[in-house]
Amino acid sequence: MKFEKVKEYVIGLLQKDLNKKLHYHCLWHTLNVMETVELYCNIGKFSDHDTIVVKTAALFHDTGFLYAYKGHEHESIKLARETLPKYGYIEENIDIICKAIMATEIPQEPLSFCSEILCDADLDYFGRDDFYMIAHSLKMEWADVLDRKLSLKEWYVQQLNFLKIHKYHTKIAGDLRNGKKSLHITQMEELLNITK
Repeated sequence: MKFEKVKEYVIGLLQKDLNKKLHYHCLWHTLNVMETVELYCNIGKFSDHDTIVVKTAALFHDTGFLYAYKGHEHESIKLARETLPKYGYIEENIDIICKAIMATEIPQEPLSFCSEILCDADLDYFGRDDFYMIAHSLKMEWADVLDRKLSLKEWYVQQLNFLKIHKYHTKIAGDLRNGKKSLHITQMEELLNITK
């Protein structure tokens, strides 16, 4: 598997063709999810092979935004299936990658440990210090791309509801992020009380 070569190819595609109004689903997000996957895999002592498979899923998971907003997961899978055989990926690994990508569709439904790792890395920021900044980039994206302009109160309600139903699938992510995620839920409830 020529991961570095395929990474170079995909990053080039995203830099060149991704809609600049995608403030959240941007190149930074893809790279951040890949870094988080690598962190999880290191903590979990994954083999080099398994780490590359999950990192490849992270690399491709939002490439579908090049072609569509709704149903982008299907487009991501299509691109992965077209691209990965050229870089030495066998069918078995491509299937694992595509199932992981599909699992990131909301509501997330991971059916393997690889899928769980990717899903948790995709929403890792829920339990990080940069939560509010990243969440704001999604609010901007909805306004610019979907013309879905929410008031601050509407946004807090939406975010709070999502945080409350969200659960990390792996012990790795839970141990790392649940404490800070709980703090964000408390803060969001307090913000709602003072926001008109």
